[in-house]
Amino acid sequence: MENTEIIFTELGGTFSRPFAEFKDRLSKIKAYIFDWDGVFNDGVKTVQGGSPFSEIDSMGTNMLRFGHWMKTGELPFVAVITGEENPTAQYLAQREHFHSVYF
Repeated sequence: MENTEIIFTELGGTFSRPFAEFKDRLSKIKAYIFDWDGVFNDGVKTVQGGSPFSEIDSMGTNMLRFGHWMKTGELPFVAVITGEENPTAQYLAQREHFHSVYF
């Protein structure tokens, strides 16, 4: 993570707080909770109220969880929040072994 600050700032990025504080806060993350619409898809709904998801995003969540596990030795809590009962969100959560889906 030491290179992260250098890479970010060399590309023109700035931190609103000291990088050490940012790094400390990241080390305390224990859960990843995602909104469904617009995160796993483009927000388009089917007549049945469902919405598809991207396999790329599914793999991204798996890589995020794996990276968390590599760093901490613990799997993080993962959940999806959606505004309505969405069978596709439920399917992804079950398939990828997320902890919960909140409708």
